[in-house]
Amino acid sequence: MPFAGSVTSSPSPVVPHRSFTISMLVLFCSAAAALIYEVVATATVFFYYPESSYSVATVLSVFLLGLGLGSLGVHVLRHKLRRTALTLGLAQLIVGGYGYFILRELLVIGDQWSGLSLLGLSAVMLFVPAVFLGATFPLAAALVPERQRNALGLIYAIDLAGAISGSLLAGMLFIPWWGYSVTLGVAALLNVMASILIVPRMMKFVPTALGALILSLMVWTTAPTTAPAEYDMSDVRRPSAHGEITIVDSVLSIDGRVQCAYHQADQTSERQIMNAALTDFDREASLSILNIGLGCGNTATQALRWPGVEITVAEINSTIIDLTTARVAALSSPRVTITHEDGLAYVRDNTASYDAIIIDIENPAVAHASPLYTLEAFETFARHLGDQGRLAVWDYEASSAQPDRYRDIIAYTLGVVLPYVYHADGFFVAARHPLPLQLYEPTSAYELNTADQPNLTAAYLGT
Repeated sequence: MPFAGSVTSSPSPVVPHRSFTISMLVLFCSAAAALIYEVVATATVFFYYPESSYSVATVLSVFLLGLGLGSLGVHVLRHKLRRTALTLGLAQLIVGGYGYFILRELLVIGDQWSGLSLLGLSAVMLFVPAVFLGATFPLAAALVPERQRNALGLIYAIDLAGAISGSLLAGMLFIPWWGYSVTLGVAALLNVMASILIVPRMMKFVPTALGALILSLMVWTTAPTTAPAEYDMSDVRRPSAHGEITIVDSVLSIDGRVQCAYHQADQTSERQIMNAALTDFDREASLSILNIGLGCGNTATQALRWPGVEITVAEINSTIIDLTTARVAALSSPRVTITHEDGLAYVRDNTASYDAIIIDIENPAVAHASPLYTLEAFETFARHLGDQGRLAVWDYEASSAQPDRYRDIIAYTLGVVLPYVYHADGFFVAARHPLPLQLYEPTSAYELNTADQPNLTAAYLGT
């Protein structure tokens, strides 16, 4: 009886290169490459929709759908796929080409999409490698010699081992060290290796492919990516666990999304939000400030214009810290403490009290889904504010599908924990006592943004 998932009604002839070991090596490489593609695409989805049910649902459903359709496709076409090894080899080349030449471009143009259209684009990015991963298992299993087809558990374990290895290597090593483009290149090389192994005439190219892989890794890993030690506005491209960081003409971007610019003018928004947060404080008063998000350091350096200010900056991305501190001399002041930590976790883990907390997320596309913008986070921040303390956040309503509703949800949520909510061009300041600022008056229906009910994301998407 044929092995489950085979593509022919009778066993294919067993030849030396189609041994169990070769078939399993192909399966391992293919699964590893597919999960590398998935991690890269998923990281992009989560960049725009972090901590969101939309992103989780997109990733899981599209990935599982692709697996199922890929396997189903092989089953439906099993009587037509007479040259199983060639089919598997071609499939590897196709998905490798897709991953390196098309997926990489989708990552770039993703910056030009938003809302539900971006979710749709993300689904395409995730779907194609999932389909090929789903097709690889039955194709590779069909090449297993008849006498070894009872090793279904071992075959499935090898498939999973490749998938696990690919996901761990991509997320823990390749992306943080080399960035998305190089990571996609490694996955494509794995596909090429799998194709060479499974197609007899290409076996002679194995040493060449291995040499190319090793040489490419040597070139990629030794390429200079770090920032200069002293102040220098030269262009930089550097990978990180939170996306690829570039600095071009003094403008800092993450995965193509502009975040901020170094050495901006006095009237830029980062400086204005700090000025508003410190409204009515004595210029010479001793103040303690928490700035969540370092960015280009503009918000923090503005705070240093108050002689009595001491500021702590919590930044989740260590690469941002390295690049910005190398460019902004003021951040070396003894009045500045920079910690590499998630801002919300940092506040939860200490008992310090602040005169002002500024949530300085630089990317409007991720603020809507950030846990920092939930009622639970605002309550945590409020507990760490002094009697005259203020909480300042960006609104970013211009990038949302329903700007008025979006802005009102932030105001309503802030108002639960701090009764006086003020608004200026692009940001809110909330306080326990009146300030000489413009009070905000919502016009939409009452909605809160909570961890349980993320209405801010709904307003951003227009759902």
